[in-house]
Parts: sequence; structure tokens; C-alpha cells
Amino acid sequence: MAFEQNISVIDDQIMVPNAYLKIVSANVTTIGISVTCDITMYAYKDKEAADNELPPLKTYTDKFTPEFGENVSDIKKQGYNYLKTKLEFADVIDIIETYEEK
Repeated sequence: MAFEQNISVIDDQIMVPNAYLKIVSANVTTIGISVTCDITMYAYKDKEAADNELPPLKTYTDKFTPEFGENVSDIKKQGYNYLKTKLEFADVIDIIETYEEK
């Protein structure tokens, strides 16, 4: 999964239409009974730039409280769903990625 969204970079000087945003890390931390997940998402010009491991245009970080148990989405999907609740990502388009078996 990933997002598509128009973003601005370099102090809002350049608009990047249909940028490709992808969570690159999701780290769960437990302290006592408190559980949080720190997520990092990179924004690229497009999927090809991400696939070619070019430097990201922008980095977003945030944290949320994940859910565990049966019938619960995996941690990255929970991260994407959490980010969509934020005003900054309210207008994103979900990109569902499929992988062919070789």
C-alpha cells in the first residue's frame, strides 16, 4: 500500500503532482503497558523513484497506538489508516500494490 498526493517541497517553492508516499518503517515500542508505533513515510516524485531507491523529496514521521489481536490489520496498514485521519493527508489517494509471483 502507498499514497498518491500533490506535495510541495523546498519551503513550498515547488509543487510535485501525484507524488508517491510510502511508509518505510513502522517500529512498535512497549514501555510497561504503553504501546506505540513510530512510523516514517517517504515522499518520492513517483513510484519509479522509490523503486530505484532515489533520495526521498520529503520525510514524514508520526506515532500512533496500534491495535493487536484477531481480525486486525497489519501494522503498516494501521499506519496508513492513522495518517489518513490527519488533515495533512485527508486528500490522499490509496495505491494498492500487487506483486506477481515469479
